[in-house]
Amino acid sequence: MSQVTPPSLIWSPAMPHKANAACRHHIPRAKRIVTNWSEYEAALRQRGNLTAWFSDEAIKG
Repeated sequence: MSQVTPPSLIWSPAMPHKANAACRHHIPRAKRIVTNWSEYEAALRQRGNLTAWFSDEAIKG
C-alpha cells in the first residue's frame, strides 16, 4: 500500500507579491496635507450632526 501526498503538502514556489496587483484595492494617498487641525476636527464633528425640522402641525399630530 503506497501513500499519496495531498496537494496541499506538495511544495510549490511562492507567488510574487505583484501577481495580482491590478486586482487589489489600494488606499490612495492623501491629496492635501492638514495644516489647521482645529478646523479639521471641527469639520469632522460637524459631519456627524443631524438636524431635523418638524412643523408645528406635525408635532401636534
